[in-house]
Amino acid sequence: MRLNQELDTAYAIQNELASLCSQMDALALERTHFDLFAMETEPEGGVVPEDKRLLRLSSGKVAALLVRFLSEEPHMEGPIREQIRVWERVRLAFRFGPSVFRLYRYTPEKRITLLQRLFYRRRTQELTARKDEMESALAGVHFDEKLARLQFLSLQLLKDFLGARYNGKPRHLFALEDLWKDPKRFLEQYPVVLSTTFSVLTSVKNGHVFDYVIVDEASPVDLLNGVLALGCAKKIVIVGDRMQLPNVVTTQM
Repeated sequence: MRLNQELDTAYAIQNELASLCSQMDALALERTHFDLFAMETEPEGGVVPEDKRLLRLSSGKVAALLVRFLSEEPHMEGPIREQIRVWERVRLAFRFGPSVFRLYRYTPEKRITLLQRLFYRRRTQELTARKDEMESALAGVHFDEKLARLQFLSLQLLKDFLGARYNGKPRHLFALEDLWKDPKRFLEQYPVVLSTTFSVLTSVKNGHVFDYVIVDEASPVDLLNGVLALGCAKKIVIVGDRMQLPNVVTTQM
């Protein structure tokens, strides 16, 4: 149980790390396109002012501030005059910090560009810091060793259970139809049934419900057969991935 918990935790971190790397790749691509756009539209507008207070804003606060300026200072044809009152600036300063006053040194257009650039910079820094943190947490996990140990112990437990249940005890011989006629007695001896999703309902007596139904290679399974499997399960485990072949739909269907 301890090994299983450790691996579950490690795999959760590993999955988050994979998702994080995907976010960083998407952010880097988006930032590249933004840099090109900023250079074409306003060559001097993409430089973030080197103000330590402004650079300490989180990406979430930068995004909220950007939305605020976009909603209050929409781009219009012709020159845009700044008409924000002093109290409004003070209110933003209370919410986002006094570093907000630095932004009012620039035109509304450049202000938006600066905030966009600042968002990409801060978000990249935050994701990078989180990535480093997760990689550090995974550094001493030793996945292969722990997984091999878990598999070995699990097999030992299974053998012990099978030995205690079946070794030296009389075994009842079932006929083929016993699975359908007397599923309770059959499943007490042989609790695992292999079937297709199409025939799972006809494998046992009508109304019998399995504790678990595990649908492996689930991607090729069509919706109707999948629903049939749901009909005889207290709990269902669906196993599949996007690399599997999808369900084949013909004109007859």
